[in-house]
Amino acid sequence: MKRMKLLIGLALLMVIGFSACSSDDDPVPTDNSLITSGGWVVHLYTDDNIDETSHYTGYTFVFGNGGNLAVSKTGVSVTGTWGIRMDDGKKKLDIAMVTTDADLLELNDDWVIKSLTSSLIELEDDNAASGEVLHFQKK
Repeated sequence: MKRMKLLIGLALLMVIGFSACSSDDDPVPTDNSLITSGGWVVHLYTDDNIDETSHYTGYTFVFGNGGNLAVSKTGVSVTGTWGIRMDDGKKKLDIAMVTTDADLLELNDDWVIKSLTSSLIELEDDNAASGEVLHFQKK
C-alpha cells in the first residue's frame, strides 16, 4: 500500500512538473513599448541578397497594442497582426498582413530579432541562405 501511494505521488509530481514547463513557441514577455510607440518605416529589405528597400518607400508601419498592425501609404491601408515569441531558442517577430500586395506579402513571416531598440528593429530570416533581412527604423 505504501509503495502504491509513493508511485501515485511520484506520478503526480511528474505531471505537475511537465505542465509547468514552457513550450518553445510560447509568447515572450517583453516591453512592447519599444515597438508600439510611433510609426516605423522600412530602412532596409533584402531578398536573396538583393536590395529591395525601394519597394517600401512611403509605407508607415504601426505596431499597435494588442498585436494589431496598421500599414499605410497614400491611398493604401492594410491591416494585420504582429507578435513576439520564442521559437527554437530564438526570439521572433511574427508579421501577418491581410493584403494582395506582393511586396507587403513578402514581409509576412516569422522574423528572427537580431536587435531591437527604440529607433531600429533589425530582423532576418531564420534561413541564412535566403538572404532576407528586414530593418525598420523609427519614423
